[in-house]
Amino acid sequence: MLPNKPDLIVLPFRARRIESDVPLTFDQTQSLIQTGEQIQIARSHPGAPEAIGWTIFRRTRTNYLYENEPLFRFERCARLRIRSAYAIQYALIKEDDLVPDHLDPHRRNKMNDYMLEEMADALAKELPVDNNAVLAILSRYWQDKIAPLWQLADLLKVALKVGKPITKDDAIKILKELFEGHDAEPGLTWMTLEVALQEYHLNWKHLPEDRYGEVQGVFKVWRKGSPIAFQVGLFPDHIHGNLPKAITLAKSRADQSPGVPVLIGCEARHLDEVEPWLSVVREADCAQVEKTCTPQHLINACAS
Repeated sequence: MLPNKPDLIVLPFRARRIESDVPLTFDQTQSLIQTGEQIQIARSHPGAPEAIGWTIFRRTRTNYLYENEPLFRFERCARLRIRSAYAIQYALIKEDDLVPDHLDPHRRNKMNDYMLEEMADALAKELPVDNNAVLAILSRYWQDKIAPLWQLADLLKVALKVGKPITKDDAIKILKELFEGHDAEPGLTWMTLEVALQEYHLNWKHLPEDRYGEVQGVFKVWRKGSPIAFQVGLFPDHIHGNLPKAITLAKSRADQSPGVPVLIGCEARHLDEVEPWLSVVREADCAQVEKTCTPQHLINACAS
């Protein structure tokens, strides 16, 4: 007979060494575990930069506990594990307790598990209510409804994929505009998000310098005509705070070759080609000029 552990749930995880704040990759985590080193595994959220895989957590009243379950790179593999090992397909609420959905197939939620968990967590933190009670109410409410959900993390993930520098504030505005203006027939898709980002351009000249660090992206800096480029940042863990470093590096390189543009591009996660986004030039009169590379400029000064 399969063990009955209805308090288990599949969630993304992040990993660090004990007494270290440096996030680990999935491969690093697996390698260190194989050597016998104790690794700190904690619950993360879908699309979060530090989320590196999926595993099974036990939900308590105050926390999500990791109890040495196998780690998986993909969600579907973790769900196969929870189904085969514990006969749980999706954890659902019935009254004030969790019940595996294979025991009650008519009560399956149409809202993702992790979203109900996050809603319950948010309410329990702000109000004097029990997390389990809130989760029970939410589950009953959503049992006959559906709601595809798009989050800030989804849009930021697409921005990394296509190589668009963006701030969280701008990403939230894009999401709201998509929601308010979308056509219900085709709905919202990953392609919808990508198209919206193609039309978006970060207005960095109107962004205060002390907020440059809020821009998400991995950047490359190179001198026009040179095959040598310097990367600032690293996927997937070091994607914030890179723009100030890239601009400082570009200005330093421009000082070394007056009159020659030094270009800054935002790297797409799975593409080798990087289009210039900004250019920095040290003029003969020692003035330093920073320009935004538009499609017209790409034919001229910004073309490498």
